[in-house]
Amino acid sequence: MPLDFLKQISAKEICAGLGIALLFLTASFLSERFAAVLRAYIGAGGLLSMAAYIGTVVVVVLVPFATSLPLIPVAVSVWGGPIAALLTLFAWVIGSSTAFMVARRFGSKFVSRFISLQTLRQVSAMVPKRNLAVGTIFFSMFGAPADLLSYALGLFTHIRAKTAIVSFSLGFSVFAFFITYTATLPIVYQTYMVGFMLLAWFFIYARLKYNAAQEREPR
Repeated sequence: MPLDFLKQISAKEICAGLGIALLFLTASFLSERFAAVLRAYIGAGGLLSMAAYIGTVVVVVLVPFATSLPLIPVAVSVWGGPIAALLTLFAWVIGSSTAFMVARRFGSKFVSRFISLQTLRQVSAMVPKRNLAVGTIFFSMFGAPADLLSYALGLFTHIRAKTAIVSFSLGFSVFAFFITYTATLPIVYQTYMVGFMLLAWFFIYARLKYNAAQEREPR
């Protein structure tokens, strides 16, 4: 059947996606409700608060299966959409580049201590090998987990570090501005946007996972 590839998505993956979406929407609702307090305490820190936000997001990116998305509505409430997008983009690029370099420098023996190599192989298999740079931009643009993508590329591909960093920058720039813009909308419209994004992500993820599985099968 035409949509059989959707069976590639497990119940665990669906629950994880819904959980992240719910965290984002909850954080957005609370950030809007307590915006004045956040500005008074976090915004008063100026550049120091911005540096702390960047550092926190970088650490979250380096931790497997963690997500920084719930932090974005807080940044939007404190600094506004454009600045929050730039700070988030900067942090994502630093975090992804660091994860990539850790994987490339220390190898699978080190990375396997905190993340399954099988999971990373599956992620790597979904990235188109004919043009890794375009594939990386595509994955980053649609909000692929930065940690999994970066570790997988560092371990199981031959993409150059400079190319990977540029690709992260281009792809995450689209997603960073999209998600921060979403966080500026009323909560009802945010729910629609996040729901649409989640459905699109599940569809693309299932298709890529199905294609990777088909390529592994003997012909």
